[in-house]
Amino acid sequence: MKFDDILSEIGDFGTYQKRNFVLLTVAWILTPPIMAFSVFILGIPDHRCIIPGFENDTFDVQGAFHQKMIHMYIPLSNEDDKKYDQCHVYQVDQSNTAFDDNSSQPINASLIKCMEWTGPSKRTFVGIIIATFTPIGVLLYILESYFIRTWNWIIVATAIPTGLYLILWWFIPESPRWLCSKGRMAEAKVLLQHAALVNKTTFPEKMLDGLTPDTKESGRVWLLFSDKTLACRTIVIFFNWMVVSMVFYGLSLNTGILYGDYYINFMLSVLVEFPGQILPLVMLGRIGRKKSHFIYMGVGGLACLSTIFTANYAGKDLQPLTTTLALLGKLFSTAGFATIYIISAEVFPTVIRNAGMGSSSVWARVGGMISPYIADTADIIGGTAGKAVPLVIFGGACILAALLTLILPETLNRQLPETIEDGKNFSRLL
Repeated sequence: MKFDDILSEIGDFGTYQKRNFVLLTVAWILTPPIMAFSVFILGIPDHRCIIPGFENDTFDVQGAFHQKMIHMYIPLSNEDDKKYDQCHVYQVDQSNTAFDDNSSQPINASLIKCMEWTGPSKRTFVGIIIATFTPIGVLLYILESYFIRTWNWIIVATAIPTGLYLILWWFIPESPRWLCSKGRMAEAKVLLQHAALVNKTTFPEKMLDGLTPDTKESGRVWLLFSDKTLACRTIVIFFNWMVVSMVFYGLSLNTGILYGDYYINFMLSVLVEFPGQILPLVMLGRIGRKKSHFIYMGVGGLACLSTIFTANYAGKDLQPLTTTLALLGKLFSTAGFATIYIISAEVFPTVIRNAGMGSSSVWARVGGMISPYIADTADIIGGTAGKAVPLVIFGGACILAALLTLILPETLNRQLPETIEDGKNFSRLL
């Protein structure tokens, strides 16, 4: 007896699940703006040096801690006059981190809970649709940043709504699938009975009695490398996660390397995420996961590579074409991000799926960390050609990732591998 069988009886995605879905999308709207902080907060606005006789002291001491920070970074030019040096600062190799462990967990937790309440027939649909609320949140942040030009007030205006999400704690139910895995059958029964009542279906109590708590020990990541077939697929998946994250965040957070208005370019880079999320919804069930991902990464890579011609050989009037090609790359990287998530979940065996997905996410963070340094090559090289260099690097990585995808098995309409042995024999390398 599987838990999905119970969901099929009470409704794969009935009224109860839809209500929960709406509540869980709040996290996808409120959390992404925090990721986009750096775009406007760390941007260097037009400025001038101080002019004698025209005071504009925006660095006035605001308190004891602020005074301490000034003393830490700026030396005194004259110990007697207690004046700060105008030309030198201390080099302080130090960083401070606060609440970093909770930075992106609302999105991860809401996705898992949403998927665990949804039956197999609607799981792909729900997993992709909920991600479309991410660009909605970022668009709201763009509007906020356009009207609030002071960086500290931007932070306040963005952070306060995320705190309001705590109110939903009393309205979002626990996952009955998780409760069953922990042996808390009575609590799961209450939730499932209520869900069946709201969905106007019948709750099969005998089916719940047939479930047994999952006491199997979690797998270890090294098992993914215990066989050359599994190891090859794992490396390909890890590489795809790294590349798609590198390109996605590289084109999202570094719109300054593109031609045109800073705010408009960033807004356009967010808007293209909507068709990027819809593409997998249309194509994955028709032509399969592998072919779809190959197309997304290949077309996106070619779009980025093409910028070398528009940046170097097209006239100034045609430079917006470079921005257009970059946005096309962002669109397909968005589709690739959604697809590689599904491919990974369907290729990794059940006993190691959580560890495999977690490890994949680690490589995605590596790609995200690399992307700003690649974007900096535009300033290092300089000139018209420099603007194309980051995009060419992104494009080349996408093409390589697309070709490696052909090694992976097709998972459309296939039963998921349960054991390591199933994973080894799961649609042998093509």
